[in-house]
Amino acid sequence: MLKLFPNTESIIFSYEKLLAFDLVKITKKLFQTKDGGASFNCVIQVPYPNSANIPKEVELIVEIPSEYPLGSISIKVEDENLIGFPHQNTNNGELCLFPQEYASVNEDRLINYIEWAIRWFSDASNNNLLKPNDVYEIPYLNRKYLRETLLLFQEKTSNFDIWKNEINKMGSFSFFKNSQGLIFPVNFWRNRNNLLSYFWNKHFKNKNKEAFKGTWIIFNDIRFFRYRPPKTFKEFFEVAQKNGFDAAILIQNILNNIRFLGYEPLVLIGFPIPEKVGAPNNQIYWVAFKFKIKSEIKKYQNSLNLNSKKNRRFYKLSQEFLPVFDLDDEIEWIKEENCCSERIFSRSSFSNDFQNKKIFLIGCGSLGSSLADLLVRGGVKDITLCDKEIIEFGNFCRHILAGDSLEKGKAEELCKKLSLVNPVCDIKTHIENIPTQDESFLTDLINSDLVIDCTSDRDGLIWLSNFCKQNNKILCSLSFNSKASYFTAAISSPVTYCNVVKHKIWNKVKNNETPFNSEDYLEKINKQLLIQNAGCYHPTFPALYNNIQSLVSIFVGLLPSVINNLSWGVIIHRKDLEESVINSPFTIWKKEIN
Repeated sequence: MLKLFPNTESIIFSYEKLLAFDLVKITKKLFQTKDGGASFNCVIQVPYPNSANIPKEVELIVEIPSEYPLGSISIKVEDENLIGFPHQNTNNGELCLFPQEYASVNEDRLINYIEWAIRWFSDASNNNLLKPNDVYEIPYLNRKYLRETLLLFQEKTSNFDIWKNEINKMGSFSFFKNSQGLIFPVNFWRNRNNLLSYFWNKHFKNKNKEAFKGTWIIFNDIRFFRYRPPKTFKEFFEVAQKNGFDAAILIQNILNNIRFLGYEPLVLIGFPIPEKVGAPNNQIYWVAFKFKIKSEIKKYQNSLNLNSKKNRRFYKLSQEFLPVFDLDDEIEWIKEENCCSERIFSRSSFSNDFQNKKIFLIGCGSLGSSLADLLVRGGVKDITLCDKEIIEFGNFCRHILAGDSLEKGKAEELCKKLSLVNPVCDIKTHIENIPTQDESFLTDLINSDLVIDCTSDRDGLIWLSNFCKQNNKILCSLSFNSKASYFTAAISSPVTYCNVVKHKIWNKVKNNETPFNSEDYLEKINKQLLIQNAGCYHPTFPALYNNIQSLVSIFVGLLPSVINNLSWGVIIHRKDLEESVINSPFTIWKKEIN
Protein backbone atom coordinates (compact mmCIF):
# COMPACT_ATOMS: atom_id res chain seq x y z
CA MET A 1 0.00 0.00 0.00
CA LEU A 2 1.28 3.46 -0.88
CA LYS A 3 2.13 5.93 1.86
CA LEU A 4 -0.68 8.47 1.79
CA PHE A 5 0.16 11.90 0.40
CA PRO A 6 -2.63 14.48 -0.09
CA ASN A 7 -3.72 13.12 -3.50
CA THR A 8 -2.65 9.48 -3.15
CA GLU A 9 -6.19 8.16 -2.75
CA SER A 10 -7.26 9.92 -5.96
CA ILE A 11 -4.30 8.40 -7.85
CA ILE A 12 -5.02 4.88 -6.52
CA PHE A 13 -8.71 5.16 -7.41
CA SER A 14 -7.88 6.23 -11.00
CA TYR A 15 -5.27 3.46 -11.31
CA GLU A 16 -7.77 0.79 -10.21
CA LYS A 17 -10.38 2.21 -12.58
CA LEU A 18 -7.84 1.96 -15.42
CA LEU A 19 -7.24 -1.71 -14.61
CA ALA A 20 -10.98 -2.37 -14.75
CA PHE A 21 -11.13 -0.95 -18.29
CA ASP A 22 -8.60 -3.53 -19.50
CA LEU A 23 -6.82 -0.98 -21.73
CA VAL A 24 -3.31 -1.96 -20.64
CA LYS A 25 -1.27 -4.79 -19.18
CA ILE A 26 0.69 -3.74 -16.09
CA THR A 27 4.40 -4.63 -16.15
CA LYS A 28 5.47 -2.58 -13.12
CA LYS A 29 2.94 -1.83 -10.40
CA LEU A 30 2.04 1.63 -9.16
CA PHE A 31 4.57 3.09 -6.72
CA GLN A 32 5.03 6.39 -4.91
CA THR A 33 7.61 8.87 -6.21
CA LYS A 34 9.64 11.17 -3.98
CA ASP A 35 7.65 14.25 -4.96
CA GLY A 36 4.34 12.72 -3.87
CA GLY A 37 3.29 11.63 -7.33
CA ALA A 38 3.22 8.07 -8.64
CA SER A 39 4.49 5.97 -11.54
CA PHE A 40 3.87 2.61 -13.18
CA ASN A 41 4.78 0.75 -16.37
CA CYS A 42 2.28 -0.83 -18.72
CA VAL A 43 2.02 -2.39 -22.18
CA ILE A 44 -0.41 -1.29 -24.89
CA GLN A 45 -1.38 -2.99 -28.14
CA VAL A 46 -0.39 -1.36 -31.45
CA PRO A 47 -1.86 -2.19 -34.90
CA TYR A 48 0.49 -4.78 -36.38
CA PRO A 49 2.02 -5.24 -38.89
CA ASN A 50 2.53 -1.57 -39.69
CA SER A 51 4.58 0.61 -42.04
CA ALA A 52 6.57 2.20 -39.17
CA ASN A 53 7.92 -1.16 -37.91
CA ILE A 54 6.52 -0.61 -34.43
CA PRO A 55 6.17 -3.88 -32.50
CA LYS A 56 2.76 -5.27 -31.59
CA GLU A 57 3.26 -4.45 -27.91
CA VAL A 58 4.80 -1.23 -26.60
CA GLU A 59 5.81 -0.62 -22.99
CA LEU A 60 4.98 2.80 -21.55
CA ILE A 61 6.31 4.58 -18.47
CA VAL A 62 3.47 6.57 -16.89
CA GLU A 63 4.33 9.35 -14.41
CA ILE A 64 1.46 10.94 -12.46
CA PRO A 65 2.07 14.35 -10.81
CA SER A 66 1.48 14.97 -7.10
CA GLU A 67 -1.22 17.55 -7.89
CA TYR A 68 -3.38 14.89 -9.61
CA PRO A 69 -6.13 15.14 -10.87
CA LEU A 70 -4.56 18.42 -11.99
CA GLY A 71 -1.32 18.77 -13.94
CA SER A 72 0.06 16.90 -16.92
CA ILE A 73 0.67 13.14 -16.90
CA SER A 74 3.94 12.19 -18.58
CA ILE A 75 3.99 9.09 -20.80
CA LYS A 76 7.37 7.92 -22.14
CA VAL A 77 9.04 5.03 -23.93
CA GLU A 78 12.57 3.77 -23.28
CA ASP A 79 13.11 1.65 -26.39
CA GLU A 80 15.48 3.64 -28.67
CA ASN A 81 13.73 2.16 -31.72
CA LEU A 82 10.56 3.94 -30.60
CA ILE A 83 12.20 7.35 -30.13
CA GLY A 84 12.42 9.70 -33.08
CA PHE A 85 8.84 10.27 -34.18
CA PRO A 86 7.20 13.67 -34.69
CA HIS A 87 5.39 14.96 -31.59
CA GLN A 88 7.95 13.31 -29.34
CA ASN A 89 10.78 14.47 -27.09
CA THR A 90 13.83 12.73 -28.52
CA ASN A 91 15.79 13.31 -25.29
CA ASN A 92 13.63 11.16 -23.03
CA GLY A 93 11.06 9.53 -25.34
CA GLU A 94 8.10 11.44 -23.90
CA LEU A 95 5.02 11.56 -26.13
CA CYS A 96 3.54 14.93 -27.04
CA LEU A 97 -0.17 14.42 -26.37
CA PHE A 98 -3.17 16.73 -26.23
CA PRO A 99 -3.02 19.80 -23.93
CA GLN A 100 -3.84 18.99 -20.31
CA GLU A 101 -6.86 21.32 -20.48
CA TYR A 102 -8.57 18.69 -22.65
CA ALA A 103 -8.44 16.05 -19.90
CA SER A 104 -11.08 15.47 -17.23
CA VAL A 105 -10.41 16.95 -13.79
CA ASN A 106 -11.53 13.79 -11.98
CA GLU A 107 -10.70 10.09 -11.69
CA ASP A 108 -11.04 9.70 -15.50
CA ARG A 109 -7.98 11.86 -16.17
CA LEU A 110 -5.54 8.93 -16.15
CA ILE A 111 -7.73 7.00 -18.61
CA ASN A 112 -7.82 10.08 -20.88
CA TYR A 113 -4.02 10.11 -21.09
CA ILE A 114 -3.73 6.36 -21.71
CA GLU A 115 -6.31 6.60 -24.51
CA TRP A 116 -4.37 9.50 -26.01
CA ALA A 117 -1.16 7.42 -25.92
CA ILE A 118 -2.92 4.51 -27.65
CA ARG A 119 -4.20 6.89 -30.31
CA TRP A 120 -0.70 8.41 -30.65
CA PHE A 121 0.85 5.01 -31.40
CA SER A 122 -1.99 4.14 -33.77
CA ASP A 123 -1.16 7.29 -35.78
CA ALA A 124 2.60 6.61 -35.50
CA SER A 125 2.17 3.07 -36.83
CA ASN A 126 0.55 4.50 -39.98
CA ASN A 127 3.00 7.44 -40.31
CA ASN A 128 0.05 9.70 -39.64
CA LEU A 129 1.32 11.83 -36.75
CA LEU A 130 1.84 14.68 -39.20
CA LYS A 131 -1.20 15.08 -41.41
CA PRO A 132 -1.41 17.04 -44.68
CA ASN A 133 -1.98 20.77 -44.08
CA ASP A 134 -0.86 20.51 -40.44
CA VAL A 135 1.57 23.28 -39.49
CA TYR A 136 5.05 21.89 -40.16
CA GLU A 137 6.88 20.71 -37.05
CA ILE A 138 10.62 21.30 -36.73
CA PRO A 139 12.46 18.03 -35.91
CA TYR A 140 13.15 17.83 -32.17
CA LEU A 141 16.77 18.52 -31.24
CA ASN A 142 18.63 17.48 -28.11
CA ARG A 143 19.01 20.78 -26.26
CA LYS A 144 19.94 19.64 -22.78
CA TYR A 145 23.19 21.60 -23.11
CA LEU A 146 23.91 25.29 -23.71
CA ARG A 147 20.54 26.42 -22.36
CA GLU A 148 21.93 29.86 -21.64
CA THR A 149 22.75 30.39 -25.33
CA LEU A 150 20.25 31.33 -28.04
CA LEU A 151 20.81 31.51 -31.79
CA LEU A 152 18.76 34.18 -33.53
CA PHE A 153 18.37 34.23 -37.30
CA GLN A 154 16.15 35.98 -39.83
CA GLU A 155 14.83 33.72 -42.55
CA LYS A 156 11.78 34.78 -44.53
CA THR A 157 10.22 33.12 -47.52
CA SER A 158 11.78 35.61 -49.95
CA ASN A 159 15.27 34.43 -48.89
CA PHE A 160 14.51 30.96 -50.22
CA ASP A 161 15.16 32.17 -53.77
CA ILE A 162 18.80 32.52 -52.68
CA TRP A 163 19.12 29.39 -50.57
CA LYS A 164 17.34 26.91 -52.85
CA ASN A 165 20.43 26.99 -55.09
CA GLU A 166 22.73 26.34 -52.11
CA ILE A 167 21.19 23.09 -50.82
CA ASN A 168 23.87 20.45 -50.13
CA LYS A 169 26.52 23.16 -50.22
CA MET A 170 28.55 24.91 -47.53
CA GLY A 171 30.24 28.23 -46.85
CA SER A 172 31.25 30.60 -44.07
CA PHE A 173 29.43 33.23 -42.04
CA SER A 174 30.22 35.96 -39.54
CA PHE A 175 28.36 36.32 -36.26
CA PHE A 176 28.28 38.36 -33.08
CA LYS A 177 27.75 37.35 -29.47
CA ASN A 178 26.31 39.74 -26.91
CA SER A 179 26.33 39.87 -23.12
CA GLN A 180 22.93 38.15 -22.90
CA GLY A 181 24.34 34.97 -24.47
CA LEU A 182 22.67 35.64 -27.81
CA ILE A 183 24.34 34.58 -31.07
CA PHE A 184 23.26 36.22 -34.30
CA PRO A 185 24.69 35.71 -37.79
CA VAL A 186 25.35 38.77 -39.95
CA ASN A 187 26.89 37.83 -43.32
CA PHE A 188 26.86 34.57 -45.29
CA TRP A 189 29.48 33.78 -47.94
CA ARG A 190 30.34 31.01 -50.36
CA ASN A 191 33.54 31.19 -52.41
CA ARG A 192 33.99 34.77 -51.12
CA ASN A 193 30.66 35.85 -52.60
CA ASN A 194 28.28 37.50 -50.15
CA LEU A 195 25.01 35.57 -50.46
CA LEU A 196 22.94 37.24 -47.76
CA SER A 197 23.18 39.71 -44.87
CA TYR A 198 20.96 40.09 -41.81
CA PHE A 199 20.26 43.49 -40.26
CA TRP A 200 20.57 43.81 -36.46
CA ASN A 201 20.38 47.14 -34.66
CA LYS A 202 23.63 48.39 -33.15
CA HIS A 203 22.61 48.17 -29.49
CA PHE A 204 21.45 44.59 -29.88
CA LYS A 205 24.65 43.25 -31.36
CA ASN A 206 27.12 45.37 -29.35
CA LYS A 207 28.55 46.92 -32.50
CA ASN A 208 32.06 47.43 -31.18
CA LYS A 209 32.52 43.77 -30.23
CA GLU A 210 34.56 41.38 -32.37
CA ALA A 211 32.81 39.47 -35.15
CA PHE A 212 33.44 35.72 -35.14
CA LYS A 213 33.51 33.29 -38.03
CA GLY A 214 31.74 29.95 -38.48
CA THR A 215 30.69 27.43 -41.10
CA TRP A 216 27.23 27.04 -42.62
CA ILE A 217 26.02 23.84 -44.24
CA ILE A 218 22.65 23.19 -45.87
CA PHE A 219 21.37 19.61 -45.88
CA ASN A 220 18.46 18.59 -48.03
CA ASP A 221 17.36 16.36 -45.11
CA ILE A 222 18.62 16.69 -41.53
CA ARG A 223 16.92 13.54 -40.21
CA PHE A 224 19.05 10.63 -39.01
CA PHE A 225 16.45 8.15 -37.71
CA ARG A 226 12.75 8.48 -38.40
CA TYR A 227 12.08 12.19 -37.76
CA ARG A 228 15.04 12.61 -35.38
CA PRO A 229 18.12 14.72 -36.22
CA PRO A 230 21.57 13.36 -35.29
CA LYS A 231 22.45 13.18 -31.60
CA THR A 232 26.18 12.43 -31.88
CA PHE A 233 28.99 13.56 -34.16
CA LYS A 234 29.13 10.08 -35.65
CA GLU A 235 25.45 10.35 -36.61
CA PHE A 236 26.06 13.87 -37.90
CA PHE A 237 28.72 12.71 -40.34
CA GLU A 238 26.47 9.88 -41.50
CA VAL A 239 23.74 12.44 -42.25
CA ALA A 240 26.32 14.58 -44.05
CA GLN A 241 27.37 11.66 -46.24
CA LYS A 242 23.72 10.86 -47.05
CA ASN A 243 23.44 14.45 -48.27
CA GLY A 244 26.47 14.04 -50.53
CA PHE A 245 29.19 15.63 -48.37
CA ASP A 246 32.72 14.28 -48.05
CA ALA A 247 33.21 14.02 -44.28
CA ALA A 248 36.94 14.82 -44.48
CA ILE A 249 36.38 18.01 -46.47
CA LEU A 250 33.55 18.96 -44.14
CA ILE A 251 35.73 18.59 -41.04
CA GLN A 252 38.63 20.43 -42.63
CA ASN A 253 36.42 23.41 -43.43
CA ILE A 254 34.98 23.50 -39.91
CA LEU A 255 38.21 22.96 -38.02
CA ASN A 256 40.08 25.67 -39.88
CA ASN A 257 38.46 27.99 -37.35
CA ILE A 258 40.35 26.23 -34.55
CA ARG A 259 43.68 26.62 -36.32
CA PHE A 260 43.32 30.25 -37.33
CA LEU A 261 40.88 31.76 -34.82
CA GLY A 262 41.60 29.80 -31.67
CA TYR A 263 38.05 29.11 -30.45
CA GLU A 264 35.49 26.33 -30.66
CA PRO A 265 33.90 26.79 -34.09
CA LEU A 266 30.18 27.37 -34.48
CA VAL A 267 28.42 25.36 -37.17
CA LEU A 268 25.09 26.37 -38.69
CA ILE A 269 23.06 23.56 -40.23
CA GLY A 270 20.26 24.66 -42.52
CA PHE A 271 17.51 22.56 -44.05
CA PRO A 272 14.49 23.42 -46.21
CA ILE A 273 11.02 23.35 -44.63
CA PRO A 274 7.47 24.00 -45.84
CA GLU A 275 4.90 26.13 -44.09
CA LYS A 276 2.52 23.17 -43.86
CA VAL A 277 2.89 19.41 -44.12
CA GLY A 278 2.70 18.33 -47.75
CA ALA A 279 3.34 21.83 -49.14
CA PRO A 280 6.47 22.75 -51.15
CA ASN A 281 9.52 23.92 -49.19
CA ASN A 282 9.63 27.71 -48.98
CA GLN A 283 12.14 28.54 -46.25
CA ILE A 284 15.50 27.55 -44.77
CA TYR A 285 15.56 26.78 -41.06
CA TRP A 286 18.85 27.05 -39.17
CA VAL A 287 20.09 25.10 -36.16
CA ALA A 288 23.56 25.33 -34.64
CA PHE A 289 26.12 23.55 -32.50
CA LYS A 290 29.68 24.01 -31.32
CA PHE A 291 32.45 21.49 -31.81
CA LYS A 292 33.44 20.42 -28.32
CA ILE A 293 37.24 20.05 -28.25
CA LYS A 294 38.43 16.79 -26.69
CA SER A 295 41.81 15.32 -25.78
CA GLU A 296 41.65 11.98 -27.60
CA ILE A 297 40.56 10.74 -30.99
CA LYS A 298 43.04 7.89 -31.43
CA LYS A 299 40.59 5.14 -30.45
CA TYR A 300 38.37 6.21 -33.34
CA GLN A 301 41.34 6.39 -35.69
CA ASN A 302 42.22 2.81 -34.79
CA SER A 303 38.71 1.65 -35.68
CA LEU A 304 38.87 3.14 -39.18
CA ASN A 305 39.27 0.91 -42.22
CA LEU A 306 42.25 2.57 -43.89
CA ASN A 307 41.53 0.77 -47.15
CA SER A 308 38.89 3.46 -47.68
CA LYS A 309 40.22 6.63 -49.31
CA LYS A 310 37.77 8.78 -47.31
CA ASN A 311 38.85 7.14 -44.03
CA ARG A 312 42.53 7.68 -44.84
CA ARG A 313 41.83 11.36 -45.44
CA PHE A 314 39.88 11.56 -42.18
CA TYR A 315 42.74 9.83 -40.31
CA LYS A 316 45.29 12.28 -41.68
CA LEU A 317 43.09 15.25 -40.89
CA SER A 318 42.40 14.11 -37.33
CA GLN A 319 46.15 13.70 -36.76
CA GLU A 320 46.68 17.27 -37.90
CA PHE A 321 44.01 18.69 -35.61
CA LEU A 322 44.62 16.68 -32.43
CA PRO A 323 43.07 17.30 -29.96
CA VAL A 324 39.62 17.64 -31.58
CA PHE A 325 36.47 15.75 -30.59
CA ASP A 326 35.09 12.28 -29.88
CA LEU A 327 32.75 10.89 -32.50
CA ASP A 328 30.46 9.42 -29.84
CA ASP A 329 30.07 12.76 -28.06
CA GLU A 330 26.56 14.13 -28.04
CA ILE A 331 26.09 17.25 -30.13
CA GLU A 332 25.41 20.33 -28.06
CA TRP A 333 22.59 21.83 -30.11
CA ILE A 334 21.95 25.48 -29.32
CA LYS A 335 18.41 26.71 -28.84
CA GLU A 336 17.32 28.73 -31.87
CA GLU A 337 14.64 31.23 -32.88
CA ASN A 338 13.68 32.65 -36.25
CA CYS A 339 13.03 36.31 -35.45
CA CYS A 340 12.41 37.75 -38.91
CA SER A 341 9.76 40.45 -38.79
CA GLU A 342 7.19 38.51 -40.83
CA ARG A 343 7.35 35.73 -38.24
CA ILE A 344 7.64 37.35 -34.81
CA PHE A 345 5.17 40.10 -35.75
CA SER A 346 2.74 37.87 -37.63
CA ARG A 347 0.29 38.35 -34.76
CA SER A 348 -0.63 41.57 -32.94
CA SER A 349 1.23 43.72 -35.42
CA PHE A 350 0.55 46.71 -37.63
CA SER A 351 -0.07 46.39 -41.34
CA ASN A 352 2.99 45.98 -43.55
CA ASP A 353 2.46 49.50 -44.86
CA PHE A 354 2.57 51.03 -41.38
CA GLN A 355 5.46 48.80 -40.23
CA ASN A 356 7.55 50.16 -43.10
CA LYS A 357 6.99 53.83 -42.23
CA LYS A 358 9.97 55.74 -40.87
CA ILE A 359 8.85 57.36 -37.63
CA PHE A 360 10.55 60.31 -35.93
CA LEU A 361 9.40 60.61 -32.29
CA ILE A 362 10.27 63.70 -30.25
CA GLY A 363 9.91 63.50 -26.48
CA CYS A 364 10.77 60.31 -24.58
CA GLY A 365 8.95 60.97 -21.34
CA SER A 366 5.96 59.09 -19.99
CA LEU A 367 3.86 59.54 -23.13
CA GLY A 368 6.67 59.19 -25.69
CA SER A 369 8.27 56.13 -24.08
CA SER A 370 4.92 54.31 -23.82
CA LEU A 371 4.14 55.13 -27.44
CA ALA A 372 7.60 54.07 -28.69
CA ASP A 373 7.33 50.79 -26.80
CA LEU A 374 3.99 49.92 -28.44
CA LEU A 375 5.21 50.95 -31.90
CA VAL A 376 8.35 48.80 -31.69
CA ARG A 377 6.42 45.82 -30.32
CA GLY A 378 3.94 46.24 -33.17
CA GLY A 379 6.66 45.66 -35.75
CA VAL A 380 7.72 49.17 -36.78
CA LYS A 381 11.08 48.72 -38.51
CA ASP A 382 12.57 52.24 -38.37
CA ILE A 383 12.16 54.75 -35.55
CA THR A 384 14.20 57.74 -34.42
CA LEU A 385 13.98 58.95 -30.80
CA CYS A 386 14.80 62.50 -29.73
CA ASP A 387 15.09 63.89 -26.21
CA LYS A 388 17.79 65.91 -24.47
CA GLU A 389 16.66 65.21 -20.91
CA ILE A 390 18.04 62.60 -18.54
CA ILE A 391 16.11 60.09 -16.44
CA GLU A 392 15.51 61.37 -12.92
CA PHE A 393 14.25 59.40 -9.96
CA GLY A 394 10.79 60.93 -10.14
CA ASN A 395 10.33 59.63 -13.69
CA PHE A 396 10.12 55.99 -12.67
CA CYS A 397 6.50 56.08 -11.50
CA ARG A 398 5.42 56.89 -15.07
CA HIS A 399 8.11 55.53 -17.39
CA ILE A 400 9.09 52.19 -18.93
CA LEU A 401 12.76 52.67 -17.96
CA ALA A 402 14.12 51.52 -14.59
CA GLY A 403 16.84 52.28 -12.06
CA ASP A 404 19.75 51.18 -14.24
CA SER A 405 18.99 54.20 -16.47
CA LEU A 406 19.12 56.77 -13.65
CA GLU A 407 20.88 60.03 -14.61
CA LYS A 408 21.32 58.79 -18.19
CA GLY A 409 19.83 60.20 -21.38
CA LYS A 410 16.20 59.25 -21.97
CA ALA A 411 16.51 58.77 -25.71
CA GLU A 412 19.65 56.62 -25.60
CA GLU A 413 18.41 54.47 -22.70
CA LEU A 414 15.03 53.97 -24.35
CA CYS A 415 16.84 53.01 -27.55
CA LYS A 416 18.85 50.34 -25.71
CA LYS A 417 15.75 48.86 -24.10
CA LEU A 418 13.68 48.78 -27.28
CA SER A 419 16.59 47.36 -29.29
CA LEU A 420 16.35 44.24 -27.14
CA VAL A 421 12.57 44.15 -27.58
CA ASN A 422 12.82 44.23 -31.38
CA PRO A 423 16.34 43.45 -32.63
CA VAL A 424 15.36 43.94 -36.28
CA CYS A 425 14.12 47.50 -35.74
CA ASP A 426 16.56 50.24 -36.75
CA ILE A 427 16.46 52.65 -33.80
CA LYS A 428 18.42 55.91 -33.91
CA THR A 429 18.68 58.73 -31.37
CA HIS A 430 19.21 62.48 -31.25
CA ILE A 431 20.07 64.45 -28.13
CA GLU A 432 18.53 67.77 -29.15
CA ASN A 433 16.05 70.40 -28.07
CA ILE A 434 13.82 71.93 -30.71
CA PRO A 435 14.14 74.30 -32.50
CA THR A 436 17.52 73.07 -33.71
CA GLN A 437 19.75 73.46 -36.75
CA ASP A 438 21.65 70.21 -36.20
CA GLU A 439 22.30 68.84 -39.69
CA SER A 440 21.91 65.13 -38.89
CA PHE A 441 18.69 65.84 -36.97
CA LEU A 442 17.20 67.76 -39.90
CA THR A 443 18.29 65.08 -42.38
CA ASP A 444 16.58 62.31 -40.40
CA LEU A 445 13.50 64.49 -39.95
CA ILE A 446 13.25 65.09 -43.70
CA ASN A 447 13.73 61.37 -44.43
CA SER A 448 10.92 60.34 -42.06
CA ASP A 449 7.36 59.47 -43.10
CA LEU A 450 5.68 60.47 -39.84
CA VAL A 451 6.77 62.94 -37.15
CA ILE A 452 5.26 62.56 -33.66
CA ASP A 453 5.61 65.29 -31.03
CA CYS A 454 5.12 64.17 -27.42
CA THR A 455 6.71 67.19 -25.72
CA SER A 456 3.68 69.46 -25.02
CA ASP A 457 6.06 72.32 -25.82
CA ARG A 458 4.15 75.11 -27.60
CA ASP A 459 7.19 76.77 -29.18
CA GLY A 460 8.57 73.43 -30.28
CA LEU A 461 5.23 72.53 -31.88
CA ILE A 462 5.13 75.82 -33.80
CA TRP A 463 8.63 75.20 -35.18
CA LEU A 464 7.82 71.58 -36.07
CA SER A 465 4.55 72.62 -37.72
CA ASN A 466 6.34 75.09 -39.97
CA PHE A 467 9.13 72.65 -40.79
CA CYS A 468 6.79 69.74 -41.59
CA LYS A 469 4.52 71.87 -43.80
CA GLN A 470 7.52 73.23 -45.71
CA ASN A 471 8.78 69.67 -46.29
CA ASN A 472 5.39 67.98 -46.87
CA LYS A 473 5.57 65.85 -43.72
CA ILE A 474 2.73 64.49 -41.60
CA LEU A 475 3.01 65.75 -38.01
CA CYS A 476 1.13 64.31 -35.06
CA SER A 477 1.00 66.25 -31.76
CA LEU A 478 -0.02 64.24 -28.68
CA SER A 479 -0.87 65.32 -25.15
CA PHE A 480 -2.94 64.33 -22.13
CA ASN A 481 -4.37 66.41 -19.30
CA SER A 482 -3.21 66.43 -15.69
CA LYS A 483 -5.47 63.53 -14.63
CA ALA A 484 -4.92 61.50 -17.81
CA SER A 485 -8.67 61.59 -18.36
CA TYR A 486 -8.38 63.23 -21.80
CA PHE A 487 -5.93 62.36 -24.56
CA THR A 488 -5.68 64.68 -27.56
CA ALA A 489 -4.08 64.00 -30.94
CA ALA A 490 -3.77 66.65 -33.64
CA ILE A 491 -2.70 65.14 -36.97
CA SER A 492 -1.81 67.45 -39.83
CA SER A 493 -1.79 66.64 -43.51
CA PRO A 494 1.43 67.41 -45.44
CA VAL A 495 -0.06 70.80 -46.45
CA THR A 496 -1.51 72.00 -43.11
CA TYR A 497 -0.05 73.34 -39.87
CA CYS A 498 -0.35 70.93 -36.95
CA ASN A 499 -0.50 73.70 -34.34
CA VAL A 500 -3.46 75.18 -36.22
CA VAL A 501 -5.20 71.79 -36.23
CA LYS A 502 -4.66 71.54 -32.47
CA HIS A 503 -6.08 75.02 -31.92
CA LYS A 504 -9.17 74.12 -33.97
CA ILE A 505 -9.71 71.03 -31.80
CA TRP A 506 -9.68 73.17 -28.66
CA ASN A 507 -12.15 75.59 -30.25
CA LYS A 508 -14.51 72.73 -31.09
CA VAL A 509 -14.45 71.64 -27.46
CA LYS A 510 -15.05 75.24 -26.27
CA ASN A 511 -17.95 75.64 -28.71
CA ASN A 512 -19.54 72.36 -27.55
CA GLU A 513 -19.00 70.70 -30.94
CA THR A 514 -17.70 67.57 -29.21
CA PRO A 515 -19.43 65.26 -26.69
CA PHE A 516 -17.12 66.45 -23.91
CA ASN A 517 -17.60 68.96 -21.11
CA SER A 518 -15.44 71.95 -22.04
CA GLU A 519 -14.69 72.94 -18.43
CA ASP A 520 -13.61 69.41 -17.62
CA TYR A 521 -11.49 69.13 -20.78
CA LEU A 522 -9.79 72.54 -20.38
CA GLU A 523 -9.32 72.30 -16.61
CA LYS A 524 -5.86 73.40 -15.54
CA ILE A 525 -3.85 71.54 -12.96
CA ASN A 526 -4.15 72.65 -9.35
CA LYS A 527 -0.55 73.61 -8.67
CA GLN A 528 -1.13 73.23 -4.94
CA LEU A 529 -1.15 69.47 -5.56
CA LEU A 530 2.46 69.62 -6.74
CA ILE A 531 5.69 70.03 -4.87
CA GLN A 532 7.06 73.42 -5.86
CA ASN A 533 9.35 73.30 -8.93
CA ALA A 534 9.00 69.53 -9.11
CA GLY A 535 7.61 69.49 -12.64
CA CYS A 536 5.10 67.12 -14.18
CA TYR A 537 7.52 64.21 -13.88
CA HIS A 538 7.13 64.21 -10.10
CA PRO A 539 5.10 61.47 -8.32
CA THR A 540 2.74 64.14 -6.98
CA PHE A 541 1.58 64.89 -10.55
CA PRO A 542 -2.01 63.53 -10.57
CA ALA A 543 -1.93 61.35 -13.73
CA LEU A 544 -1.53 57.64 -13.00
CA TYR A 545 0.69 55.55 -15.26
CA ASN A 546 -1.94 52.87 -15.86
CA ASN A 547 -4.32 55.57 -17.15
CA ILE A 548 -1.66 57.01 -19.45
CA GLN A 549 -0.92 53.53 -20.77
CA SER A 550 -4.59 52.81 -21.47
CA LEU A 551 -5.03 56.07 -23.41
CA VAL A 552 -1.85 55.54 -25.44
CA SER A 553 -2.84 51.93 -26.21
CA ILE A 554 -6.19 53.02 -27.64
CA PHE A 555 -4.59 55.74 -29.73
CA VAL A 556 -1.97 53.37 -31.17
CA GLY A 557 -4.82 51.24 -32.48
CA LEU A 558 -6.25 54.31 -34.24
CA LEU A 559 -2.96 55.75 -35.50
CA PRO A 560 -2.62 53.87 -38.83
CA SER A 561 -6.15 54.92 -39.84
CA VAL A 562 -5.47 58.65 -39.43
CA ILE A 563 -2.18 58.76 -41.37
CA ASN A 564 -3.83 59.28 -44.74
CA ASN A 565 -2.89 62.79 -45.96
CA LEU A 566 -5.87 64.38 -44.20
CA SER A 567 -5.98 66.52 -41.06
CA TRP A 568 -7.57 64.81 -38.09
CA GLY A 569 -8.52 65.59 -34.54
CA VAL A 570 -8.80 62.76 -32.02
CA ILE A 571 -9.89 63.00 -28.39
CA ILE A 572 -10.07 59.95 -26.13
CA HIS A 573 -11.95 60.42 -22.86
CA ARG A 574 -11.34 58.03 -19.98
CA LYS A 575 -14.38 57.98 -17.73
CA ASP A 576 -14.46 57.68 -13.96
CA LEU A 577 -14.74 54.17 -12.57
CA GLU A 578 -18.33 54.64 -11.38
CA GLU A 579 -19.45 55.84 -14.80
CA SER A 580 -17.51 53.17 -16.73
CA VAL A 581 -19.29 50.38 -14.84
CA ILE A 582 -22.54 51.45 -16.52
CA ASN A 583 -21.22 52.55 -19.91
CA SER A 584 -18.10 52.03 -22.00
CA PRO A 585 -15.01 53.20 -20.06
CA PHE A 586 -13.82 55.30 -23.03
CA THR A 587 -15.38 57.75 -25.46
CA ILE A 588 -13.52 58.32 -28.73
CA TRP A 589 -14.10 61.41 -30.84
CA LYS A 590 -12.43 61.43 -34.26
CA LYS A 591 -13.11 64.09 -36.85
CA GLU A 592 -11.51 65.44 -39.98
CA ILE A 593 -10.35 69.03 -39.37
CA ASN A 594 -10.63 71.44 -42.30
